[in-house]
Amino acid sequence: MTDDELRGLLEALRQDSVATREESAAARKESVLAREESAAAHRESVTAREENAAARQENALAHAETRRLFSETVERIATESRHFFAAGAEGLRHEIQLVAEGVAGTREALNREAAGIREDIRRSTSETQAMIKFSHADLDRRMRTLEEVQRTLEDALSDLQSRVERLESGTH
Repeated sequence: MTDDELRGLLEALRQDSVATREESAAARKESVLAREESAAAHRESVTAREENAAARQENALAHAETRRLFSETVERIATESRHFFAAGAEGLRHEIQLVAEGVAGTREALNREAAGIREDIRRSTSETQAMIKFSHADLDRRMRTLEEVQRTLEDALSDLQSRVERLESGTH
């Protein structure tokens, strides 16, 4: 190999070496950039985790607040419902009491009316029985009088027949 060939090889080696150094420097720069990007991504990840933890804590607080508000609302509605139904029940009690008093008054009036009707029936029955007894006694008296008159008339007729017979027998 000649000097010129050696120089050409050496020059080619130098250029390869420079190119390799430049590539190595570029690779180092890329590596630094990649590390920086990785660190930034790591920081973002840590920040995201922190934000996620904060959001979870905020969510837990909101959930607790929602439960508290729900419990208060349920208790308030239950209290209002109890009050509403108690007021309604009191009104119904009052109305039931009025109905019961009305029923009791009606029962008393019916009992008085029934007692009055029974008394009227007793009195009417007594009067009817007295009239029947009076009529019966009067009829009995009249029958006896008629029977006596009949006997008297029969006796008189019998007497008259005997007289007529005697008169007829004496004229013949």
